[in-house]
Amino acid sequence: MTIAVALLHLIFATTWLGTDFYFNFVVTPKLRSLEPSILGDVTTSLRRVTTPLLTVSAILTIVTGLVMMVQLHAKHPGSFSSTRWGTSLLIGAVFSLLVLALACAVDRPTSKKLGRLVESFKGRAATAEETVEMSRLSERSILIGRVA
Repeated sequence: MTIAVALLHLIFATTWLGTDFYFNFVVTPKLRSLEPSILGDVTTSLRRVTTPLLTVSAILTIVTGLVMMVQLHAKHPGSFSSTRWGTSLLIGAVFSLLVLALACAVDRPTSKKLGRLVESFKGRAATAEETVEMSRLSERSILIGRVA
């Protein structure tokens, strides 16, 4: 079971980090060159796919990581937590939880606002105020993604 959990952890962590990295550092800079109406449609379409993928991958990475930590602690009671390796794993778990909390508490509401804004000017040109607001929300989302 230990190997299966480690393999699942590796698969989901790679999916989570790889998708997040690709989206934030490769796709997003290319999207910035699009017109606001097109940008909104493309971003909405991409988020419908990437958000569930990132959410599921993040949760399963954290869960499998915690399972492996429990397994290691059970094999080495009392000593595992005090080792450098144990401390490193604990730091990784804490930061993974912080990234997930950041995504849920800040990026999700920002994305929802952005989606509602895009829907509000569907079929017409965005006003100057809508374009500014869309840019502000997009920049916030980009910053959160890069910080995460």
